[in-house]
Amino acid sequence: MDAYRHEIGGGAQSHLTASEVDQDQYDWFVQNGVAPETARELIAEYNSGGEIDSMSGAKPVEVHTSEIHGWNVTRAEFADGSISVSKVQMPGAEESETTGISVRSVGSCGSTSSGSGWASYYDCAVVGSNGAWLSMEFRASYTRTNANTATIHSVSSPYVHAVGGTADTPSLSIVTATGTTAHAKATTQFNGAYPIGSKTCTLNLWVTGASATTTQNY
Repeated sequence: MDAYRHEIGGGAQSHLTASEVDQDQYDWFVQNGVAPETARELIAEYNSGGEIDSMSGAKPVEVHTSEIHGWNVTRAEFADGSISVSKVQMPGAEESETTGISVRSVGSCGSTSSGSGWASYYDCAVVGSNGAWLSMEFRASYTRTNANTATIHSVSSPYVHAVGGTADTPSLSIVTATGTTAHAKATTQFNGAYPIGSKTCTLNLWVTGASATTTQNY
C-alpha cells in the first residue's frame, strides 16, 4: 500500500512507500527521546488503525516547555509513549535538529520594545508536529506587555505536510485577539490512509504578557 506526502503551499504531492513512511516516523520518535521498541509498537498500532494517544485527544502525562536556540519548544508525552512537539519562533532563532521540527522557511522574527513596557514580535513561525505523519505551520505577529496582557495582531501563511494520508490547507483564526491570554489557531482535516480515517487537527498559539507558547492535539 502506498502512503502519500501532501504539501500545501508548494502544491506538490509525491509518493512514499509505507516502509519509507515508517522509517521516517521511527527516526523522528527516536530522535525525540522515544525508546526504539516503543517507537516500533506505536507505528504498528497506527498502521493497524489503532488510536495513538497523541492523535486521539488524550491528555498528556507530561509536558515540558523550554527555550532552545531561540525557539520556545513544547514537548508533550502521552501514556502510550507517543509524543508531540511544537514550537514558536523568537527573535534570533536558529534552526536546529535539537528542536525536533524542521521548518519550511524560517525567515525573520523581529521585535521592537520601549520603556513603556511592551514588546512586539513580527512574522514569527509557529510549528507543530507528531513526526512524519503530520506537521502544520503558520506565522503570527503579536505584542506582549508587562501589564500581563497580550495582543495577536495577525496570522498568515498556513502550511501543512502530511504523510500516510492527506490534509487540507489549514484554516487560520484569532480566537482571542487581546486579553490576559491571546489565542490563535490553525486547523486542518487530516484524512489518513485506510484504516486511520479522518481527524480534525489543531495547532494553537497562546500569548501572555510573559511568554508565547504552543499546544496541539495531534
